[in-house]
Amino acid sequence: MYKKTVYLNNFESYVFDSIKWIWPLYICFIFYGSLLPFEYQYISFHNAIESFFHIPYLHLNMYSREDWVANGILYLPLGYLGCLVLTSRFFFIFRLFAVSCICISIAVIIEFLQLYFPNRTVSLNDLLAEVIGGFAGIFIFLLFGKILKSLFQKLLQDRDRAFHSLLIFYMIAYFFYCFFPFDFVLSIEELGRKLQNISFNQLLFSSSRSGLGNLFKIVAEVITILPIGIAMVVFGLRRFKTRSIIVIGLTVGSVIEFSQIFIVSGITQIFSIILKATGISLGYIFTARAYNVGFDWDAIVRVLKSKHIFVILWALYILALIFINWVGRGDFKIPSDFLNMIGALSFLPFYYHYKMAESQALFLVAAYFLVYLPSGILVATKVLIKEKYIDNQHLLFIFGVGLLLSAGFEFGKLFLEKNRPDLTNLIIGSLSAYTGAMMVMWIKFLFSNMKFDSK
Repeated sequence: MYKKTVYLNNFESYVFDSIKWIWPLYICFIFYGSLLPFEYQYISFHNAIESFFHIPYLHLNMYSREDWVANGILYLPLGYLGCLVLTSRFFFIFRLFAVSCICISIAVIIEFLQLYFPNRTVSLNDLLAEVIGGFAGIFIFLLFGKILKSLFQKLLQDRDRAFHSLLIFYMIAYFFYCFFPFDFVLSIEELGRKLQNISFNQLLFSSSRSGLGNLFKIVAEVITILPIGIAMVVFGLRRFKTRSIIVIGLTVGSVIEFSQIFIVSGITQIFSIILKATGISLGYIFTARAYNVGFDWDAIVRVLKSKHIFVILWALYILALIFINWVGRGDFKIPSDFLNMIGALSFLPFYYHYKMAESQALFLVAAYFLVYLPSGILVATKVLIKEKYIDNQHLLFIFGVGLLLSAGFEFGKLFLEKNRPDLTNLIIGSLSAYTGAMMVMWIKFLFSNMKFDSK
């Protein structure tokens, strides 16, 4: 019987075939996020048209600018992906015109539809931000489209330069996250207000999390900046001494943290400078030693093929998930009115993110994505060692593992006093596990000389 298989040699074509679906899916996501929480209220079409032609222009203060900028950033991928998807199908000028019209049309349609959902704010500010965001995506495509496409092709085709491309993409994403949502202060007066709100305790270390939550934040901050130290070695900067690397790490950390002073929603923390310097230094030192000593893939494969290694790894991983999801979130308690508590929950994906600030929502999505990424990596590695390939059934199984794993931990939150389950984390967990499997496929593709069947 024929079985469609995603062989590792076809990994590049598999990824490129998937890209064409990203744009329409992203359009659906924009509509979904813009109309959430879907509290519909009827108004006549005539009144809606009348209201739409009289939507106000709001005068935003420095603290409301975050939402405005984030709204524009939401539309940036719309313009970029549109140009990318239509790149080989239409003439250049027609492609730009078509994507521009689509961006404007979607912005207008969404603002009009929001009139039927009173919890959403309809304003010329939002319409302007959305159009600017879409055009900015087109502008980025015109300026950097060929460069980014070349890096992406190297990521999938060039085994010698693929890791370089991955590090470049990661650093772009990391610095984007550091300065998101880009609500910069625009005057000396605004800067003065921002400085007045900075306390000494906040400058040292500020967190509302529990002790374990703070530990997770510290570890995450060190790990997420590790690739910058790795990139320094990979890009040929290998002659620095340990003291020089620490100084470079402190410099990079200081630039990032003190730049937060000029971002209205940014938080500057001296302790984060130390953590960033630690991450860069560790990434540089271990990668430099790996370059000098060499990387023994056969030794790694032998360890992975040992009898109980995956049992140990899964036990440690589940223990980490328990600490992240449950520990420090209140005492376990069986609710007296279980059905009413279930009824009070919202099962709309991203409903609780809608109630947060954009930067906080982005952090939460990224955090849960990283938390469930190892599940896909572990399962895919085990499948690759045992079967020598990964097919569509394996990918579907890994997707299910992420779904069930996240569902189990979200269900456990029902019995925690200070927590609540969120259906969004099931979506994030399943997609994260799937991404982990794709990462394993990419690593196998990249290091095609790596023998998983060697004794």
